Amino acid sequence: MRHLLWYWRALRQELERARQVLVLLDFDGTLAPIVEHPGDARVLPECAAALHKLSSCRSCTLGFLSGRPLTELRELVRLPGCFYAGNWGMEWEGPGFGPLRVKLSPAVGDQLCAAREMFGREMKNFPGVLVEDKGYSVAVHYRMVSRSLMPQLEECLAALLPKLAPGLCVRAAKMAIEICPAGAPDKGSAARAIIRHVGRTKGVAPLTLVFGDDDCDEPGFEAAAAFGWPVLVGGPKVNSHATCYVEGPHEVAAFLSRIADCLHDSEVMRAAPSVFQPVERAAYS
Repeated sequence: MRHLLWYWRALRQELERARQVLVLLDFDGTLAPIVEHPGDARVLPECAAALHKLSSCRSCTLGFLSGRPLTELRELVRLPGCFYAGNWGMEWEGPGFGPLRVKLSPAVGDQLCAAREMFGREMKNFPGVLVEDKGYSVAVHYRMVSRSLMPQLEECLAALLPKLAPGLCVRAAKMAIEICPAGAPDKGSAARAIIRHVGRTKGVAPLTLVFGDDDCDEPGFEAAAAFGWPVLVGGPKVNSHATCYVEGPHEVAAFLSRIADCLHDSEVMRAAPSVFQPVERAAYS
């Protein structure tokens, strides 16, 4: 896996030819630096500026894929006219429609409540653990737990996970686990749905770029592989569906700005009249 800069010339050529471009981005670790408490995360200012540049490109559509709840994700990004997929794609909205949400059966809803209560009760023994009820999923964050308690915490989690109801599944994240309904949408299904929607409304399959930093972004990378560029944020990794990487949110901002500049230049060139106008052949008698 090589750095995105190594591929920039090829990507720029694709951007210049593309009639439509779709850029899908994770939030935590991609647009916002990872912080100890999830409530403290904010979009990096350089990323915010680059996103605003991209949003002004007529040929570009933006989307955000996150494990955060939809309303929280929308509030953190605050950019109109974009796609937002929260809770790993279990709730999402886009220009002119939504929000769309999966329908949980009463049984699965009860199972999620039971999981939240079980983990909330057992995690009280580990200062720093945050059990977050996200409506369609339950997250257990342990980034703030002291290193001395980590072996005990891992043992406790290993004992609790087999007790989850069969209607639930676990998704690993950075210093967290996510408890979701089994078979629920993920970032891959959300990415494919957005790609299809943009293709239908714009009349052409979009050149798609997906930026993400975590194992939970791998389904999104896989979905985008056939349409463009899956980009891993944070450094190279083996066994990833991403084809290239950038180092962190600061480099995400730099490349988003480059992409915006390239698309703006291409749009200006397409709109400008040709320098060489046809000249009528003179008539000689």
